[in-house]
Amino acid sequence: MLRPRALRHAGVTLAEMLVVAAVLALAARIAIPTASPLANAGNDVATAEVLQAIRFAQREAVRTGAWHTVKIDTSTQSLRVYRLTASGPEDTSLPVLHPVDKRPYNVAFASGSTQATIARAVFTYDGGANTNLNTLSFGPDGTPALLTGSNDKDVKIMKAGTVTIRYGNVQRDLAIDTVTGRVSG
Repeated sequence: MLRPRALRHAGVTLAEMLVVAAVLALAARIAIPTASPLANAGNDVATAEVLQAIRFAQREAVRTGAWHTVKIDTSTQSLRVYRLTASGPEDTSLPVLHPVDKRPYNVAFASGSTQATIARAVFTYDGGANTNLNTLSFGPDGTPALLTGSNDKDVKIMKAGTVTIRYGNVQRDLAIDTVTGRVSG
């Protein structure tokens, strides 16, 4: 015995179900942020490392009464803290040691979309050539400035300083206060 057409149950086809699933997936992709907890944690670790290096350089400058510099190189994804001689260049006779492992203060950041990277580091100083640098220097009083000559009177005051750290789709901008050297972000 055959059933009449009117009694058949209405249903959905596989094609209709796939279209609905695709629309829902697209809506979820738009509505849910792409930042993952792993990206946030990775960015926090990288940011903490940069913050620690900057604060350490400033404290060492005040403690030792000598100029200290943080050089952030985005091309090699590295950060270095070193002491300056009285005339300005790096003092290789007194390497700055990391406070934890007691080795020269060098930090290498991994490159790639799954690792934290230093996207940008720019420190701007008063006038003259080479005012946009990737080095942040602290004088013996802890003030962010650039030593340009052979004595503490040949300095350029920092006008602005920013470091941008990226981990996947998460980005964090750090700002360095031009008067106190305090880092925020």
